Amino acid sequence: MKRTIIYHIGLALLLLGTGCARKAVQHSYYLIEAPAVPDSAALDIAPLVAASCEILPVQIHPAFASERIALRVRTHEISYYAYHKWAVNPEDVLIQLLESGLQERRIFSTVTARLWKLLPDYQLQLYVHRLEVLQQGGRLYAHLDLAFSLSDNASRQVVVYHAADKRVALRERDLNLFAGAVSELFHRALTDFSAKSIHYFNNKAAQTPQQP
Repeated sequence: MKRTIIYHIGLALLLLGTGCARKAVQHSYYLIEAPAVPDSAALDIAPLVAASCEILPVQIHPAFASERIALRVRTHEISYYAYHKWAVNPEDVLIQLLESGLQERRIFSTVTARLWKLLPDYQLQLYVHRLEVLQQGGRLYAHLDLAFSLSDNASRQVVVYHAADKRVALRERDLNLFAGAVSELFHRALTDFSAKSIHYFNNKAAQTPQQP
């Protein structure tokens, strides 16, 4: 009888310990965000060109398109973190950041990712080739490889193209730092693309004959 009681007490403690261990496992979720609060006053500035721009659905390599965060340990091998994920699907958050970022920069009179009934003047396509944690030499890096492609629907030609393949070393093995670095890399690339677009439209305006 005494052995039976001890057995059941031991079993109960084992189950309790197992239950506590399971409860201790938590999932962490990370955000790709704008690095600063948008300047609402910038929206009152007149747009650079009186043209509309449609943002097409973001094209992300399938290996990096889900909420799972990829870790590359070798050149052709990746794994995924079990308890660390993106809070929002990368495609959804990047198109939102792209839309709000271009609206703030006031290059076009209209920028939207919504479907158009009429063909817009320009269409912007974002390609994401890699979005991953890179492990090299015992250190972790944030790695973002992407490209912007702006097409003129009148000429059916790409008029502005910008590619950026960057990585940033993380000072700690902390995925919160990784998410912050990815956010910074994306907005830095968007700023460079915007600068190229402004340069293109300024040159185009300078070459256009003035109306009498």
